[in-house]
Amino acid sequence: MGAVHLLPGMTFSKPIDKKSYESEERAVLTLPELERWLALQIAGVYHLSVHSALGETPLAAWQKGMARGSHPIRHPANAQENFF
Repeated sequence: MGAVHLLPGMTFSKPIDKKSYESEERAVLTLPELERWLALQIAGVYHLSVHSALGETPLAAWQKGMARGSHPIRHPANAQENFF
């Protein structure tokens, strides 16, 4: 997810790297815009790109695992109770 470092207003991994870079002044995305960007990066780029450890895309690995049917998807009994 190195693309996040290309976004305007990004912060650095370490405060010392930030130096005089004013993230707040350079930020141009609203929270909903950032959420949309992140969702598109995950669903549209990461899941469709070959993963070095898997040797295939995460989507393909998921589909193979689901086709095997060895482990059913587990859902919380009550999503509200299990949220944070």
